[in-house]
Amino acid sequence: MGALTPAEFAVLLDRAGITESKPLYAVMVATFEATSGARGLTPEGEKNLVARVAGAVRAGAEQAGAQAYRQGRMRTLAVQIGVGVAVLAGGWALGYWQRGEVRVEAIAGASFVAQLVTLNDPAALRTYCMAHAYQQAGGTACQLPPVWVGR
Repeated sequence: MGALTPAEFAVLLDRAGITESKPLYAVMVATFEATSGARGLTPEGEKNLVARVAGAVRAGAEQAGAQAYRQGRMRTLAVQIGVGVAVLAGGWALGYWQRGEVRVEAIAGASFVAQLVTLNDPAALRTYCMAHAYQQAGGTACQLPPVWVGR
């Protein structure tokens, strides 16, 4: 079997029930585009992939988190956790298979962020952070309040 084209990959995602409206779709497409035909990622390609996947995960998590908060359904939360585990597993697999080219420290950072989200209220942290934001090094930064990192 030859390499998949982006259109063929989109058809496979659709058959699997992963539509453009789902957060996992953006993660899968970003990973496919970054790794199709490549033997390894350059440092710039790695940064781009991490930024695209993180953006897709952040957008999906915010959307799904707001929906879960409004609906209060445990099933939605289980799906979010499943997507998070799938993303972490995909990151681990990518790091394992291309360990000479990709830094796996990102996985530790992702799992730490996932732990923060699990143990704390992300909406409250974001609200606090945005209320106490300041400019630094050409970007916007904030100091978080004390957060749970383990229980």
